[in-house]
Amino acid sequence: MSFTSSTQFRYWMFEPEKLRELNTYINKVTKERLHSICSAASGTSYNTTKSHNHTLTIEEEKYVLNSRIVQIKGICDTMGYPPHVYATAAVFFKRLLLIHSTLEFDLLKVALTCIYMSCKVEDVQNKLCVFLDRIERNFRIGVKPHEILKMELILLEKLQFQIMVHHPFKALCNFIDDADFASSLRKNSVGDVYLESVSVFFQSLLTDSCFLFSPDLVALACLYYCNVEDKPIIQRYILIQMGYQCDVEVINAINTIGSMLQKSQMDTVEVARIEYDYNNLRSVFKVHQEQIDFERKEVFDRLEQERRAKKTNIRHLKEKEDLIRLFYDNN
Repeated sequence: MSFTSSTQFRYWMFEPEKLRELNTYINKVTKERLHSICSAASGTSYNTTKSHNHTLTIEEEKYVLNSRIVQIKGICDTMGYPPHVYATAAVFFKRLLLIHSTLEFDLLKVALTCIYMSCKVEDVQNKLCVFLDRIERNFRIGVKPHEILKMELILLEKLQFQIMVHHPFKALCNFIDDADFASSLRKNSVGDVYLESVSVFFQSLLTDSCFLFSPDLVALACLYYCNVEDKPIIQRYILIQMGYQCDVEVINAINTIGSMLQKSQMDTVEVARIEYDYNNLRSVFKVHQEQIDFERKEVFDRLEQERRAKKTNIRHLKEKEDLIRLFYDNN
């Protein structure tokens, strides 16, 4: 399936302004929901006055999201999964948190579910029990299988079952395999350039480039910004080719992605502060969600009791009818 006929192109590509509007809307809804929760809350472990007046900004939520994507990368590397698994898992994670706040979910379970589901999509054999056993042994993270399966259903529903993801890997190979490009290299091999370009692509997953640019444009930008000795030669080659084709739009896209890559660097101190705020705010959402789940369970239990009582009454009535019928038959 070509990229332009894929669900990724139709539903998960945005104009920059539309993407900003979506981010702003989700952040606004989260603030309103937090305001509502804190107004109704009583006796939570977190200072509700502070929660009432402050929630994460769009940039802070992106910090939280990116720190979890880095965590996904670490897990995939430790587990020995191919690059496609990490890339697909990161995109699943980003898509979910594009339409929801980071405060709404247990991000660790979401991350593990994204990795598990990515293995399925990328055709990597991975039994759930084995996957969770390795996670527990390597990272001391204990998660039950039913928790992953439950989150998988939620993830599929939120993504509207649109799980095919196009990555720049193929386009990157096509660019590098070009004879003129390969012959222009002086100090680096084609393999070196590919690996460094993939590294840049992994960094780009910390940006919104996958929502704004097609995989071939991302691949070209990754090639342009790869950190190799022949970098000036590669950049000159790309600019000459693009200039010859008068493709100003492509050059602008490359520059935009470069700017996004620079901004994706995370400040450790800032991340620590944001994580502290996130954990406090998340606790408020978690208490509220547990209360909702408890109330929902009570309703379901009551309905189940009523159903069983009704079923019992029907059985008793049927037994009485059978006895009456038997009595009249005998007489």
